[in-house]
Amino acid sequence: MKTTTLLLLSIIAATTVGCQKSGPDLSIVTGTVKLDGEPLADALVTYQPLSGVGTYSSAFTDKNGFYRMRYSRDRDGVMMGRHSVTICTAPPSLGGVERVPPKYNSATELTQEIIAENHEFNYEIKSGNFKGRNSWSK
Repeated sequence: MKTTTLLLLSIIAATTVGCQKSGPDLSIVTGTVKLDGEPLADALVTYQPLSGVGTYSSAFTDKNGFYRMRYSRDRDGVMMGRHSVTICTAPPSLGGVERVPPKYNSATELTQEIIAENHEFNYEIKSGNFKGRNSWSK
């Protein structure tokens, strides 16, 4: 009986530990991206910790410009702290024409502080005189 009880407690403990998410505390981050007032579909949004410690989070926008950041395959969110934010439509590895000006990607001026459980950040990008380019050169 004692052996059966210990075995049962060991199984319960092992399955409980296996259900816990490992890694840093994350904040759910969502929002929308618009380019010249219109939803920007299929844009890649990336949050990179400015501390240099930790993993970036990323998401693609849907047809309405909505995004929800992913930290890993099985975890949504962004690490706490200050982040550099990039938004692009043609990552260097995929080629194509980038429609978002460099100040939002290769020479980003965007930063966000993540300090709470949930955040909504909406980005209104103005293309101005930017006509697009084929690479991330500045």
